[in-house]
Amino acid sequence: MNHQPQFVVIDANDKFVLVRDEHPGHQHEHEHARVTEDPESVIRSLDTQFPGGLKGRRVYCRNDDGGFDQLVHYFGEFTQLSHCSSDQSRFLATFCR
Repeated sequence: MNHQPQFVVIDANDKFVLVRDEHPGHQHEHEHARVTEDPESVIRSLDTQFPGGLKGRRVYCRNDDGGFDQLVHYFGEFTQLSHCSSDQSRFLATFCR
């Protein structure tokens, strides 16, 4: 799949950025990747959207299944994908209403 992920920023502040995956859920070759399939490009894109870059902001993604993942980065360079704990997920869900 060569298409970059589509996502929407749900909330952003000086501590974190929360995005929602806009993957349509179908498996046709013309569609976009999921955020978790190409987190590097998501971090690169977000890093350009904020004055001065992402810096130390944490980046979270709400997935199609309602769960949350953290796209861990070091000042705009993606390092790993980490599944959020149930406590983190409950907190982040409050921003998705």
